[in-house]
Amino acid sequence: MTLYPGGRKCLCGFKGCYEEYASSRALERRVTDQFGAIGLETFFERVKQGYATETEIFDGWLDDLCLGLKSLTHALNPSLILIGGGITAQGDFLENAISRRLSGMIMANHKKPLAVKLAKNRNQANLYGAALHFWQTYESR
Repeated sequence: MTLYPGGRKCLCGFKGCYEEYASSRALERRVTDQFGAIGLETFFERVKQGYATETEIFDGWLDDLCLGLKSLTHALNPSLILIGGGITAQGDFLENAISRRLSGMIMANHKKPLAVKLAKNRNQANLYGAALHFWQTYESR
């Protein structure tokens, strides 16, 4: 999904892709550009404590994340948006921030059926999926 036509070059070869602005990698790049290698864990501690620059960076990233989610919500009208990956370590803080910001962006008729949740298995989901695939593939032999 293109978020900013002509924007930052993406790993896929196109420019302005959602991945380049709304992923945890994109957030980490923003943080590193501003502070050096402090890491996302330290960054989120500072955001939660109300540090101004950190909060501004988080808000910018959250706007980009929710702008893409808004487009998907208006196109598909899902009842659930499930967020996965390492960023889910932020738990309720992140889930609530996304829910609040997205709620302020989407049309009223899309709000009621919509829930934003973090993946239950967080950043381990891909490993569980790979293990399940391996087990199913080799058990059937």
